[in-house]
Amino acid sequence: MINFNVTLIVQVLMFLALLYLLNRWLFGPVGKLAAERSRRIEQGLAAAEQSRVQAEEAQRQTLQQLNQARIEAQEILRQATRAADTMREQTEMNRRLVESAIGEL
Repeated sequence: MINFNVTLIVQVLMFLALLYLLNRWLFGPVGKLAAERSRRIEQGLAAAEQSRVQAEEAQRQTLQQLNQARIEAQEILRQATRAADTMREQTEMNRRLVESAIGEL
């Protein structure tokens, strides 16, 4: 038969009491702090992802506006070139008219 000593039973009870106290006063609050920290990190990562998506959208819109501005600038340049060509032709016609009028005098 196994001989149990009272000291062994007291030590086991003390160990269980120590585990209970550590869990209640140390591991519980530390676990809560770790969970809170983890939650804040997840929120930070989510906010960073949202910011990244917003930045990509802003960049896409900026590029779209830039492309639209380039198209409009090219059209304005075409119109200005056509207007300059027309004015050049009119000036040449007026010069010829003036030369022919001077030649007739």
